[in-house]
Amino acid sequence: MDDSCGILPRTAQFVFTEIGRKLNQGKKDYRLEVSSLEIYCENVKDLYSDSEEPLNIVTLGGRTHLQGQTWRRVNNSADFIDLVKLSSSKRIFSNNGVNERSSRSHHVFQLKIAGLDP
Repeated sequence: MDDSCGILPRTAQFVFTEIGRKLNQGKKDYRLEVSSLEIYCENVKDLYSDSEEPLNIVTLGGRTHLQGQTWRRVNNSADFIDLVKLSSSKRIFSNNGVNERSSRSHHVFQLKIAGLDP
């Protein structure tokens, strides 16, 4: 990996290197899932959904949830990078007169790692 890589490719490399190290030590199996959201014009869009409708934000028992949020299984760093590219391709970019690729949106990329007993 070269020095120009961003935080998400570096995260993929680190996470899967660590999982491989743990598995070689006889540790648990792992399950990884990612979600990718865009916040734009006060709406939350699921970048892995085919729907263009914004997600509903609900609060239950003091915890905030996004109804219908999509989580995708990740088996290796290539899957991870492919999903990052997919979500990036679905983001909204608008020109603000300063930078032609400047976005007024926010990208929220989530990673869930669960250790599984063999």
